[in-house]
Amino acid sequence: MAGVTPASASGKVDFSVDGVVVATPAITHAEVVEALLDRAMPIFCEKPFTTDSDSARRLCEVGGDRIHLMHLFRYHPGVEALGELARSGE
Repeated sequence: MAGVTPASASGKVDFSVDGVVVATPAITHAEVVEALLDRAMPIFCEKPFTTDSDSARRLCEVGGDRIHLMHLFRYHPGVEALGELARSGE
């Protein structure tokens, strides 16, 4: 989905999939999630969900339990250790 913008999200996503992951810059999360809400599928969004509480509240009211927040473990010590191990070739 490289190059997908909020305005083009509904036209570039393969909606035969079981769900969508929103992993765009945080400032676009609300727009991208909103563009996907008319599809009957789960939406997994990276944190932060939105950049303001009003948008978050509105999207949750409309999306309900179809919206799920993902927690980023990229900098977790265990994940960093696995990355170092993979890079070392051991």
